[in-house]
Amino acid sequence: MTARRSTYQQIAKQLRRFAAVFGDEETRVLAHEIVGRYPNRTALREELAFAL
Repeated sequence: MTARRSTYQQIAKQLRRFAAVFGDEETRVLAHEIVGRYPNRTALREELAFAL
């Protein structure tokens, strides 16, 4: 389970970099798409909460 959490943290880190380049609105849209694909993964939602 921790391996999955660390993967989610890496995704969050990349989204923060994405936000620096493309802006908050694009990041928000992408985060919603990711969470929408995996609605039952609460840890993923928690890691991406900064963009939702």
